Amino acid sequence: MPVECAITSVCVLGTAVASLTLVVMPAWLPVVLGLDAAVLVTALIDLLVGLPRRAQFTVTVGLPATWSQGRAETVIVTIGQQARWSRQLRLVLDLPNVLEAMDPPAVLRLAGRGRALLERRIMPRERGRGEAHGVHLAVDSRLGLWRRHLRVGDVIPVAVYPDLKQLADYALMARTNRLALIGVRTVRRLGGDTEFERLKDWQPGDPLTRIDWKATARRDHLTVRAYQISQSQTLMLMLDAGRLMAARTPGAAGGTVSLLDQAIKACLLAAHVAINHGDQVGLLVYDSQVRRFLKPEGGAQQVHRIVHALHDIHPRLEESRHDLACLHLARRLRKRCLVVHLTQVMDDLGAATLHRHAVNLASRHLPLTVLLRDHDLYDCLAGNGGDYWTNGAAALIHQWRRTAIDRLTAAGALTLDLPAEQLASGVVNEYLRVKARHLL
Repeated sequence: MPVECAITSVCVLGTAVASLTLVVMPAWLPVVLGLDAAVLVTALIDLLVGLPRRAQFTVTVGLPATWSQGRAETVIVTIGQQARWSRQLRLVLDLPNVLEAMDPPAVLRLAGRGRALLERRIMPRERGRGEAHGVHLAVDSRLGLWRRHLRVGDVIPVAVYPDLKQLADYALMARTNRLALIGVRTVRRLGGDTEFERLKDWQPGDPLTRIDWKATARRDHLTVRAYQISQSQTLMLMLDAGRLMAARTPGAAGGTVSLLDQAIKACLLAAHVAINHGDQVGLLVYDSQVRRFLKPEGGAQQVHRIVHALHDIHPRLEESRHDLACLHLARRLRKRCLVVHLTQVMDDLGAATLHRHAVNLASRHLPLTVLLRDHDLYDCLAGNGGDYWTNGAAALIHQWRRTAIDRLTAAGALTLDLPAEQLASGVVNEYLRVKARHLL
């Protein structure tokens, strides 16, 4: 048993036993009062001399400034003290809401004038910005009669960005002609191939005339040239961040994520693919007002701008103003483009508003309205849950939804109705189909 724990036990038990003896021997009152006074003096001395101060501790937290959502990191915490005696510590990282500690609070004994290293696993659960404020320490006094809570360490700004692993997966699958594994279909393009796109491994069926013999000799593997149609287009991503996008849906790694998170993943993948095809990409994010706008541009830096613009966007519990977004788009964008509108609709008013603005967009641009399916609704339609009345209500909502989608199609808009987990691949497939069929 540690010394301070033994002293604490003796003080508590000694005064308790001495107080009980007064029941049978009241004459011992002066002795008990003397013992109480001695314990009080000891506690005061421990408070004044043995209680730790913030200046006695040094803490360094190896916390990176940027994170990727859903990708855990190991952080090294270095803690040291200047006191000559060892102390019992309880340590908790002071993290912003966007980060979550995966380990329980650390309990350790720090040697006198010693240092200790701790490994802590941290998971960035949400996108956004915040500040980490070092660590919280619960430190016992020299005799263990007191405990002080301290916050030690520097303020570290933290930014959690969307997970960009899907972009690396797309690049890898594209190089090895395995895009079907991530849900992206190859669309046969109309017309001839006129512009060099990339080098790729030879696959059965590739023309022998396209073999690049210099690259083949350098890599010691048959390599062919891939071409694409020389056709620069403009893709405008229009993202609804209103209250309906706050609904939760199952995530890829367990748990749930918001519909807006899934829509952001789809926007990033579509932007990456479009820029790789030589197109320009812009962004407009709105709820009750326009929150972000990036004019269409090409180049790899545009993807970085879009990632930075989206990383701290969260759904607000406000009605989305589709009219303001479309008006802002009409004023800023004159050139005809493909407008990918990712949104959600749940009532007649919202459906009528979408229909009206789809008509306005179709007069100048090619609108693609992407609606996100509700898992609970389609589970009821499949008979996986709910009673007779619930399933009947789900069927009525589904029928109403199909009618709203048909009206959008009749207004000249392309439409997609997808579950959240298929959103990214579905948007990319439709973009590739539009580009291959020269619909713009």
